[in-house]
Amino acid sequence: MGNECTKIRKSEKNPKMLRWYLINEECDIAQLNAPETGLNKQYNYMLKQIKESNRLNKDEKEAAEKNIAFMRDRENLIRLKEVTYTCKKCGKSGYTELFCEHCVRKYLKDNFSKCKSGNEIIDKAIQDAQINLPFPRYIIEWIPYTDFEKIEYKTKGGFATISTAIWKKGVIMSFNSEKQEFERGEPGIVILKNLSNGKNIDERFLKEIGTHISLSSKGYTVATCYGITRNPDTGDYILVLANYEQDLKSYIRNSYDKITWKETYQIFYNISEDIYNMHKDGLVHCDLHGGNILKSKGNLFQISDFGVSGPVNKERTLIYGMAPFIAPEVLKNKKYTTKSDIYSIGMLMYYVAVGQIPLECTGNQTLNLEILNGRRPPMPDGLPQNFQKVMKLCWDENPDKRPSAEDLYYFFLSEYEAESKNPTVKNVTFPDNITTNIFEGESTLFPTMPQKISEERIVYTSGLSKLEISDTYPSQCEDSATTCISFESTNPDATKKVDLPTNDNSDFFEQFRQNNKKPRLIKKGHLVTLGRPN
Repeated sequence: MGNECTKIRKSEKNPKMLRWYLINEECDIAQLNAPETGLNKQYNYMLKQIKESNRLNKDEKEAAEKNIAFMRDRENLIRLKEVTYTCKKCGKSGYTELFCEHCVRKYLKDNFSKCKSGNEIIDKAIQDAQINLPFPRYIIEWIPYTDFEKIEYKTKGGFATISTAIWKKGVIMSFNSEKQEFERGEPGIVILKNLSNGKNIDERFLKEIGTHISLSSKGYTVATCYGITRNPDTGDYILVLANYEQDLKSYIRNSYDKITWKETYQIFYNISEDIYNMHKDGLVHCDLHGGNILKSKGNLFQISDFGVSGPVNKERTLIYGMAPFIAPEVLKNKKYTTKSDIYSIGMLMYYVAVGQIPLECTGNQTLNLEILNGRRPPMPDGLPQNFQKVMKLCWDENPDKRPSAEDLYYFFLSEYEAESKNPTVKNVTFPDNITTNIFEGESTLFPTMPQKISEERIVYTSGLSKLEISDTYPSQCEDSATTCISFESTNPDATKKVDLPTNDNSDFFEQFRQNNKKPRLIKKGHLVTLGRPN
């Protein structure tokens, strides 16, 4: 348990105080105007724009240039595969220039025997992730518990105990080809999320780590997971996560008046990209709400908490979550689909745009019945026409009429780009006869917010499905997607991509898709998790 997995060499100096939000904005502007084709053309154009920027200082330009080069390699390795390079050390051809994926992969394999968690399933998950994406800053590790110091308990909830700690070795930042060793960043604060109960590893914990590792190893921008550790005194297995600034719920409560339409669209294209990637892999999140979306210091919003996620169309005996964000067909049939996640996104759209919880929680059973019978939030004045249309489509009682996560991604990205060029004033108001109440609920995850976790309520009871309710939507909401990826699955088709369902608003969403045909070398916020993790 105390074995070290890698040799390390510390970075030569501490990170500078860089304005990551500004670096991201400048890279965004450069990327929006980059040539439509050619990885290297986009890369060179962005570098030129950064060098000519009059908003960034010398250190910030250097950080941006390094991260653009890093992302060029990452995107080329994962999906584009446009350019090949030859490693001077091993002589093999690969898709990365900064460090050779073949050398990194060999180094990781050579150290498998030193990285033992005590659980074969966890060991295999970590090893598979390392081989799938042998890329510094994305490598998930087995981390000995002795690598942490100043462990401080913060809070406990229904499913997790949260602590903070100093990770003495720091994140793997690069690979030194000459010395054949990893180079790490400085020690930093991380979150230790304990989901297991002593030596018994339950299904929720396996789902959480399995989904996190699988999505991270594919380069998806879910909440950053650095690895797994184990407390030798209790036997508990613990997720090691980045130290995020706050969750979306706290951000709305503390900063609603400052959230512009540009940032609103950015929040949702971050969210919809994560959900689209999950849906492509045959997974649904099942528990989307403001407490499960985390904000980094660089203004990137990422999805977390995969403990109840799982294959599409899997029936549940219990439904966990916040009632206003749970789709009516889930309350009725106990079955999650990709379209139930879309319903939750619609309610989140309302939450961010209006600044209040979508539906007043007068009691779970009463609210559940009202949702089943078509109750939706009151509509304010001042919402952009397309935003309002998409939001209503997301919470349509007929799941087949809801858009796909891919539709939402292109819509939000297109609107974000439009707002970046021609910003509009956000002025959302309610008619005098509607009373509003900014939500003051407790935070759910991280200790930068109030120090108590609220337990998610069990919102389903066996009697609910027997009640007489409106039945204007199908009793069985089947997606065309099939089960593809499950942490404990032995399904040989587990890595297959699936065909996702369509909707009858395809013409409306097609216009936004056409606006974003070019390959996107760097997506908003990726730089933050690279140069200085969260």
